[in-house]
Amino acid sequence: NRDRTFDPEFNSDARPNKRIRVSVGPGADTVRLFDGFLDALPQSYSGPAAATVNLSATDAFKLLARFELDPIYQTVIEADDPWGWWRLADDLPTASTVADASGNGRTGTWKGTPSSTGSLLASGPGAVKLDGSGDNVEGSADGAVVSWTLAAAPLTVEAWVKTGKFGTNSSLICGQTHVASGTFIFDFGFAMNNATGHPSFLAQVGGINVACTGTTDLRDTGIHHLVGTIDSSRNCRLYVDGVLQSGPTTAGSTTTIDASGSFRIGKTPVGSDPGAGSSYKSFDGEICEVAVYDRALSAAEALEHHTTGAAPWANDTTGARVTRVLDLVGWRSADRSIETGASTLGPAPSNVEGASALDHLLAVEQTEQGRFFIDGQGRACFFSRNHETSVAVEATFTDGEIDHLEFDYSESNLVNDCTVTRVGGLPQRAQDAASIAAYWRMSESMSGLLYSTDNEAKAMAEWRVANLAEPTLRPSAVTFKPLINMASLFPRVLARELGDRVSVTKAVDGADIEVDAVIEGITHDFRGGMHWDTSWNLSPLQYGQFGPGGGGGNTYWTLDHPTLSQLDSNNRLGF
Repeated sequence: NRDRTFDPEFNSDARPNKRIRVSVGPGADTVRLFDGFLDALPQSYSGPAAATVNLSATDAFKLLARFELDPIYQTVIEADDPWGWWRLADDLPTASTVADASGNGRTGTWKGTPSSTGSLLASGPGAVKLDGSGDNVEGSADGAVVSWTLAAAPLTVEAWVKTGKFGTNSSLICGQTHVASGTFIFDFGFAMNNATGHPSFLAQVGGINVACTGTTDLRDTGIHHLVGTIDSSRNCRLYVDGVLQSGPTTAGSTTTIDASGSFRIGKTPVGSDPGAGSSYKSFDGEICEVAVYDRALSAAEALEHHTTGAAPWANDTTGARVTRVLDLVGWRSADRSIETGASTLGPAPSNVEGASALDHLLAVEQTEQGRFFIDGQGRACFFSRNHETSVAVEATFTDGEIDHLEFDYSESNLVNDCTVTRVGGLPQRAQDAASIAAYWRMSESMSGLLYSTDNEAKAMAEWRVANLAEPTLRPSAVTFKPLINMASLFPRVLARELGDRVSVTKAVDGADIEVDAVIEGITHDFRGGMHWDTSWNLSPLQYGQFGPGGGGGNTYWTLDHPTLSQLDSNNRLGF
C-alpha cells in the first residue's frame, strides 16, 4: 500500500462495503469465484518501506443480515401518502393527543376515557377501545376529534373496526362532520346501522347526500376493514374487507365538501361541538388505523390494504417470498437467480418486523428445504428442494483427477422422529418404528416454518424421516489438484457452484465407487509456487417431493387419467 490505493485518507473509494470481486484465469477463461463487500481495511506500516493492507470481505449475506425489515402495513400505507393517518395506538389513558403518523402534523384530541387494546391488524402497534356511552354530555363520550378538514374530493377514508354498539339508530364510526341549521351532517365517513350491523359510507359532495351501504354485519365480533372513496368524477364507493360492496354512486355536480367542522373518530358531536344535534350514537367497539387520503384509492389498493393488514404476504410461493424480500432490500434484479419453489407460505409472522432480511430468507430456505446462497458472481440464488434431482449432472470426474475422496457413515444425519411446527400451527410429527427399534430414537425438531397449512408441515416431517431413517454412506468431501490437467479441470472445477450436481468415479480394488452428489460447500486455497487446492463438501441427493396430500419420499399416489382438479402442479393426488 505504498501508493496509498487502499488508504481512505488518500482514496475515497477505499471504504467498507465497497464491492469487491475475486477472479482467476486469463481472458475468456476468467472465472469469478467471489463477489462481496469489504469488511475492513486495517492499515499497517512497518519499517522504511512496508505498507500493507489485509482486506477482508463477506458476500451479500452481510448486507442482508444488517437490513432490518420494516413493518409491513406501515410500509404500504406510507407508500400511498396519506393526508392524515391516526393509528390510535397512543398510550391511553395517559395520552391526550391523537398522534398523526402521516408526517403532516394533523394531530387530534382524545375525549372521554378511551382505553388502549391490541391492534386489529395481524401485526400493528395497537388500537383503541371506545365504550359508546355519554352521548348527550359534551366531553364524556369516548373518541377523538381532529380539527383538520378536507374541502373537496377526490378523497378516501379507511378504518379497521371490531363490533359496534347495538340498539336504535346508527353509530358514528369515523368521518368529517359539520353542522347546518343545528343538524349534524356527514361530509364523508362511516356509520353503522345498529339494527342490522351494516356499514355505510356517507358523503355530501356538491351539496348532494350519498349513501353507499354494505352487506357485512359488523356485529359478528370479527375484524373488518372499511374503505370509502370519492373520485374526481364524484363517484362514491364502499369497500368492505377489500371487496366493493356498494357503488359507484354519483354525488353532486361539483367536488366541493364543507370543511367548517372537524374529523371525528367514534365520538358524535354533542353540546357545543360542531355538528351537535344528531341522533347518531357514539361507537361502541375497537378501532385503529384510521386514514384519510386526498385522492381516491383504487380497488387494487383497497384490496392490498386489507390483505396487508389481515394476512400480509399470504399465499406467496417460497420463490415469490424471496423475491419480495430482495425487492424490499433493493437488490438488483440482474443479480438474482430465483426458482419458484414447491411450497406455499402462510402470512408473514408477527415478529417479521425488525427481523433481518437474512433471517427471514433463511426461514424460507428451511421451509422449502431448498437452498439460498450467494454465488461466485454475487447473485442471490434460490433453489427449490427438487432442484438437484431435476437437473442433469453438471460435471463428471474420474479417478485420475481426484486427490482425495472421503465418505461418512455415521448416525450424525440419522432422523427417525421428526416434529415440524409452522408459525401459528400445531406440531406435526412423523416416526419410523423400524428405524427407532434398530438405532434408538433419533429426534429432530424444526419450528418457525412458514407453511400455510399443518398438512404441509406434516408432509415435510414425513419426507425428512423417509430420507434419513437409515444411515447411508455419504460422500462428505472431495479434493482436486487441478494443475494435473489445467485445460480440462480449470473450467469444470472452478465453474461449479453450491447446489450443482456432480458425478465422481474412484477406482478401488473390486467395483469402482461411483458418487452422484450435490455440492454443499466449496473451498479454494491459492498460494505461491503454483499451489492450488480446491475441495468440496458433498451430500447425497434427497429423493421425492412433499406437499399437501401426505406421504414422504416417493409414496404419492397418481392417476392414469386425472382431471385437472384432482392433481396439483407437481402431479400429486391429494386427500
